[in-house]
Amino acid sequence: MKKLCVVSVLLATVATVFAAGDTVITVSNPTADPWPEAPVVVKWQQGMPGKGTKLPLILKSDGGDAPCQVDDLDGDGTPDELVFLADLKPGQTRTYQMTAATAEK
Repeated sequence: MKKLCVVSVLLATVATVFAAGDTVITVSNPTADPWPEAPVVVKWQQGMPGKGTKLPLILKSDGGDAPCQVDDLDGDGTPDELVFLADLKPGQTRTYQMTAATAEK
């Protein structure tokens, strides 16, 4: 499980589109094994949505929502990482789009 966690973290690629306010996260499974609920940890980058009173929302590539959480690891009041679970088949690459959402959503 530890190996799975490390590989998932290393294979998460983040591309921020600042003008649109969206962040695109691409996660890949290069193995021949399925990764159900693989933990993905993305270091928080300046310009990612979800700042202030808004919460981030991960959208799966198929249009469905994926639960996520933002962690403040050092207690300074600013996000340090985004964490979510990805369900990946062998050799699959999945793209997620993160957009800011209000708490009512």
